[in-house]
Amino acid sequence: VERLKHAAEIFLEMEADQRVRVVVANTGAGHSLPTGLTDMRQMWLEVTLVDSEGNIVYKTGVPDENHELPEDTVIFNTVFGDGNGNPVINIAKAKEILSDTRIPVGESASHLFELNPAPQSGCKLTARLLYRSMPQKILNQLPGEPLGPLPVVEMAAVYKIF
Repeated sequence: VERLKHAAEIFLEMEADQRVRVVVANTGAGHSLPTGLTDMRQMWLEVTLVDSEGNIVYKTGVPDENHELPEDTVIFNTVFGDGNGNPVINIAKAKEILSDTRIPVGESASHLFELNPAPQSGCKLTARLLYRSMPQKILNQLPGEPLGPLPVVEMAAVYKIF
């Protein structure tokens, strides 16, 4: 956990009234982030905008009631394919790399988010870099008693109050 918390930094850059760029920098790891079984490990961005009354008015990357990530979540990982452009979960069936969004040593990745609604006075915008060792979605498909939820580690966080 301590290594994860010292591996990256996260920054917010406001680009317009409704757009924010979230930058994740690999500042403390001696390898790409994440490392190891990068098709299984999940490192993702959670972005929330809370109004002055404490209501979430915008969110992305927030797990659902089954602890699974929404499809539009920004995830840093490797996706392997079957040779025909289809993703595979079983790495033994992999014949190609469909995408590799890991962050190399000393580099950064940025993602632009369109906040809807636009932040108003008193709103709090939070971006967090989160990690868990495996997608909950896979565990939820296993037969028998449900496993998890898996622990989620906050690697880095930043916020801005409007």
